Amino acid sequence: MKLLLKTSLILLLSHLLGCTGEEPNKKIEMAFELRDEAGNRKTEFQSGENFHFRFVIKNLSKKNVEYQPGFVDGSFFSVINLDTSEGDINMGQPYENIFCAFFGTQFIIRPGEEQLFEIPWVPSEDFCCPPFCIVNKDNELLPIGKYKTTVKGPFQFIQEETPFIIDEDFEIMFEFN
Repeated sequence: MKLLLKTSLILLLSHLLGCTGEEPNKKIEMAFELRDEAGNRKTEFQSGENFHFRFVIKNLSKKNVEYQPGFVDGSFFSVINLDTSEGDINMGQPYENIFCAFFGTQFIIRPGEEQLFEIPWVPSEDFCCPPFCIVNKDNELLPIGKYKTTVKGPFQFIQEETPFIIDEDFEIMFEFN
């Protein structure tokens, strides 16, 4: 009987202690989308229309979350033209540099807040786009065709000195008619 009681107590404590941590996908919410100039979420655009990339990392937990920006790499917001006779062609990115105003490698998102990465494909005077500091002024409006863009993980986070990773990729197929 004592053994049964001790075993039950150990199982109960381990269950209670094990459930105090949140799952990574319940701490962080991420969304990647394209928007038109009016702010509407879209994947079909008209020829001659500009668009914005929008990627959001939201802290759903009750504690600060730090992240490392390693996901901002050569493929972050790159546009690939899928509709060519030569195969897939990389059309470039809407920026030349990011994080110019920041120092260090860790960024903090407070509880309930978000980190927003938003930038138009073709720069516009009425829209500026921190944390991007040098936009690609050479971009032209995209011609008719089918395209894709990606944001690739893994995404590395730290909460109270405990690292966790969300290994997720985002891909948007879009087109211009």
